[in-house]
Amino acid sequence: MSVSLWTAGSVTGPPGYGGWSFVVVQDGVATGAAGGERRTTLRRMQLTGLIEALKSVPVGKKLIVHCDDVAIAQIALTRLAAKPVEAEEGDLWALIDVLLAPRREALEFRRMAIPGGSHGFVSAWADQARDKTKATGPFRTAIPRPNLLKFPGLPAA
Repeated sequence: MSVSLWTAGSVTGPPGYGGWSFVVVQDGVATGAAGGERRTTLRRMQLTGLIEALKSVPVGKKLIVHCDDVAIAQIALTRLAAKPVEAEEGDLWALIDVLLAPRREALEFRRMAIPGGSHGFVSAWADQARDKTKATGPFRTAIPRPNLLKFPGLPAA
């Protein structure tokens, strides 16, 4: 069995109000969360979404990561191959290295199909998180179950 996760980030301008989101699908059940920060960058939001998603997935299953930025996948795979890569947001990459290390043999990155579908879903949540951050400040929250039931590709309930 494999676990699939989708991540997205959104920002008003560098630096600006930012949002991130993720959805994890395991055994036909979706879980997810969204959050945001002020005075941040798009890359930080994309990486934060990936970190939060990886924290929610147990080690030991094949992991398929769908991300909205091919550069993130390329850097992550290069770093897993133990090749030095200079990347901004070093604090976040260090945490990603730790979270990906035990999954090295069972990891696959895919670029999300754009637009619509699963990408549209997680991107909309990242955009909503960005807007909420602008209004209320930094936060993290679970995506409500009724919303997750609308995630594309889930079996009918």
